[in-house]
Amino acid sequence: MNSRSYSLLVLALLGASCAAYTPTTGYKNRRQVTEPCPAVLPLSKVMMNQSNYVQYVYYATPIPDLQSFTLQYWFNLYNADRISTTFDYTVRGPTNSTIRINLQRGQPQRWFLYINEILVSNVISPLIRTGEWHFMVHSWNSWTGSWSIYMDGVLLQAGSSPEGRGLVVRGGGEAYSGQRQNTDDGMDRGEGLEGWMTLFQMSVRPLLNPASPQTLRMVSRLASSCNGQFNGDLISWSRTPRKGYGGPQETPARPVCGNF
Repeated sequence: MNSRSYSLLVLALLGASCAAYTPTTGYKNRRQVTEPCPAVLPLSKVMMNQSNYVQYVYYATPIPDLQSFTLQYWFNLYNADRISTTFDYTVRGPTNSTIRINLQRGQPQRWFLYINEILVSNVISPLIRTGEWHFMVHSWNSWTGSWSIYMDGVLLQAGSSPEGRGLVVRGGGEAYSGQRQNTDDGMDRGEGLEGWMTLFQMSVRPLLNPASPQTLRMVSRLASSCNGQFNGDLISWSRTPRKGYGGPQETPARPVCGNF
């Protein structure tokens, strides 16, 4: 990654996004309001247990057309024996447009990345046990078809998918953590995350050179900075309004990596 690209990504992660939206009845119908959203939300963590009804977090911000992204978050499972969807974005229409990231159960566990319902990457994960906090970074670039995934500040794998080259994810959809959206209607109850999430950030820029020393240092720095100073320019944990559905619990968090 050249110095200009690195600087642009750092600026994107340090940027802020704050869309003033409020939910109305149901998860599909929302209206824009004019009241400004909070400048900075206090550091918190969200627990989803998927009991009684599907639980998830909705990020209330407009999403543009995407041909690349980098996203990061911390998570802690208390049930690792099910598919855990950490991010899902869907635009419904004649041709569904999607981004979906989930951890597949099994031996070994695997991280899947889907773009427009195409499996772009399938990466073996180090064993993720219940009760452990882990830091994830996922990046994708449509222009080259390249992708990369990091766990706890270390590169797991990077590669290129011919099927993923040239794809465009349409804007105007809805972004969630905790559940997979069924492209027909509603949520897929069987792929919900059971556990904690915090510090979710999303930037429109990709990591161009995943294995370069500069990129590895930056990811390592992100994994050791848990005070909320890094913010995505598209979705920011500290600035983007969010709404929980189905009863997830949001509680204050400590700015201590791996011990929130």
